[in-house]
Amino acid sequence: MRLIFGGSFDPVHVGHLRILRELAEVLGLHSAHLMPCKAPVHKASTEASLTARLDMLQRVCLDDDFYKLDSREINRSSLSYTIDSLLSLQQDFPDESLVLVMGTDSALSLPRWHRSSELASLCHLAILRRPGVSTETLAEGLSPLGFKQVLNADLLVAAKSGLALELNVQQLDISSSDVRARVKKGKNIRYLVTDAVFDYICDNKLYRD
Repeated sequence: MRLIFGGSFDPVHVGHLRILRELAEVLGLHSAHLMPCKAPVHKASTEASLTARLDMLQRVCLDDDFYKLDSREINRSSLSYTIDSLLSLQQDFPDESLVLVMGTDSALSLPRWHRSSELASLCHLAILRRPGVSTETLAEGLSPLGFKQVLNADLLVAAKSGLALELNVQQLDISSSDVRARVKKGKNIRYLVTDAVFDYICDNKLYRD
């Protein structure tokens, strides 16, 4: 089973890393794929360059081999969608199930994703529970796509795809936008990002006006 976490990572921060550690522990996994997007499809463009975002992720992975940099979206020449990455991952790991990590906000937006009706045939979902969204509301959005909500993490191991597991994990109150805003204001971001990422942001003067 492969744990897949995609995003802009602008920049990658310790909140991202802590979530994946806890999810891997719950699911009995020993690694997690960090899959940066080339250009966000559902949000505004990134502030750091593609090279800078990739360099920061590489530093995280060099410091801790639990994290695996997956650059398939970066390397794709055309506009990249999650469905394309899942199909590519399935080809690389045909005997393993894929677990796509997302928050409830992303899960609720799934019906608007490109070829969303095919996702349940390719992956499970690990959904990070957040206040204000009921299980029933989530089910209304996921059921038409073919995802079945489950309560037991062991069920993800037994099935190839199509299950959605809501999880309460420790979500640190950190966001990439907050990290960027703090840099712009001249505030310290140490311990919000890893030491290697902190040094990279400082050395390359990222996120400054």
